[in-house]
Amino acid sequence: MLFNAQRSGVPRRGPGTFPASESSASPWRAQAASAGERDGDRLNAGDGRAARVRALYPVRAWLRDGSEIVIRPIGPEDVASEQAFTQALSAESRYFRFMSTLRELPADMLHRFTHPDFDREVALIALAGAPTQRRQIGVARCIAKDAQLDAEFAVVVADDWQRRGVGKRLLCELMRAARAAGFNQLWGDVLASNQRMLALMRTLGFAISSAPEDAMLRRVVKNIGDESAAHKDLMHAR
Repeated sequence: MLFNAQRSGVPRRGPGTFPASESSASPWRAQAASAGERDGDRLNAGDGRAARVRALYPVRAWLRDGSEIVIRPIGPEDVASEQAFTQALSAESRYFRFMSTLRELPADMLHRFTHPDFDREVALIALAGAPTQRRQIGVARCIAKDAQLDAEFAVVVADDWQRRGVGKRLLCELMRAARAAGFNQLWGDVLASNQRMLALMRTLGFAISSAPEDAMLRRVVKNIGDESAAHKDLMHAR
């Protein structure tokens, strides 16, 4: 599952690149604030959202091949596993996710990714293996700009776990968690050449159109706020 939907702090390069002058207000640009300031920002109204999201997890799920995975919110305890997960991705997977040749997450981005601000974002990881030897095999996250209720999202799955249903299950859980957090829409940009991801987007009910910024991208959008959407997401996740 290879999908770049978020404009991370790493500048995009090559086809589909976003301008290097992209505003520092971009939700995925690495923050200049200190770690202490970032942690302080989380102790706000986001605590209510955090409680609603955390109440849903952890979730145990079984894939089509019978493999069991665990999905839960990412946290500070996942710094090492998040970095190892990124480092283990193939060059293609890293490019699709970050639109760069990045080999590992810079320290500030790693902190940002493992210390989500629940006032405007949700981030989930998928784990596999025995309880004492769990390995991160996927991550899905969404983030809203300022106080908006629509959130940009992205998902990436470890190469050896792709085509097994991990990405689909992660996305269904992300929609469930985002709905609990009060968001009403998810959106993202997918490379036009990524037909497998676009097919999944259609299966999950996302509307697909040309991205306004780049002809090589497709904009995918889904309203997630109503109960009928919640029921459909549950059915897709099974």
